[in-house]
Amino acid sequence: MADEHVLNVMYAEAGGHGRHFGRAEAVVTLMLQPSLGGGQFVYVPQLRSADDENPECVRRLLQGDRSGIRSMCGAAGTLALFCGHFSPHRVTTVTGPRPRIIAVLSYASSPDPRLSAHVKQLSMVGLTDRVLACVAGW
Repeated sequence: MADEHVLNVMYAEAGGHGRHFGRAEAVVTLMLQPSLGGGQFVYVPQLRSADDENPECVRRLLQGDRSGIRSMCGAAGTLALFCGHFSPHRVTTVTGPRPRIIAVLSYASSPDPRLSAHVKQLSMVGLTDRVLACVAGW
């Protein structure tokens, strides 16, 4: 089974990225430009595991339980390693005149990883003159 890597540059002028569990086993992010408002990375570390999907805690989180929630705002140049497959996470709504731009390098042990439609949309804002997404397998 080949290891797969995907590099994705996400550009957000508005909106956020809703709560989800990631598809990749691990990601490395590099904040290129934080937004002036919002754009905060919010997560619950290791809420589930390979042996326990922890449906009760996931249900409580979806119903508004905020216990265990952590957040991070990165300055330009902030490098982070994250295992989002077991940790639900989201990005709060971006506000202000400056977009949030972050490079995301994903690792998956399964071949041919695919980005969700929402992530593709975040990666392709300004389809004609500002396409910043670069997807490469190597």
